[in-house]
Amino acid sequence: MLREMLKSVAMVLPEGYELIAGLSPNNMLLYYEMVQVMVLDDTHSFNLVLYVPVKTVNRHFELFKIAVFPARIFNNTYAKFVVEKEYFAINLLQRTYFTMSSTEISKCKGKHVMICPASQAVYTTEVDSCILSLY
Repeated sequence: MLREMLKSVAMVLPEGYELIAGLSPNNMLLYYEMVQVMVLDDTHSFNLVLYVPVKTVNRHFELFKIAVFPARIFNNTYAKFVVEKEYFAINLLQRTYFTMSSTEISKCKGKHVMICPASQAVYTTEVDSCILSLY
């Protein structure tokens, strides 16, 4: 039943938007975890309202955990970068990125495909930054 509902949703999405994991039967468990359902009713009828996560190409990011290693700068002297946030996300076109802390990651839903609240500033890769140079 969920798959049929998702097919209906996919058919009316605006151009450039798509379901987060397609319509493969193998991905239905992901939707059962992600979709939020509300029931609106009155004395004559009821409606199901589904919150279904969708994506666009420029808003689909890969997430990396930042690992910082010491770098030798002179004989027995080493330096190590200190990063403010431990995670780095870059979109699939590699044109925009943002950083996230462990606390911010804990607010995301999902395991392999994560849906996160849109609460981060997104930066262009055209402007150099220290964190981007590590990527």
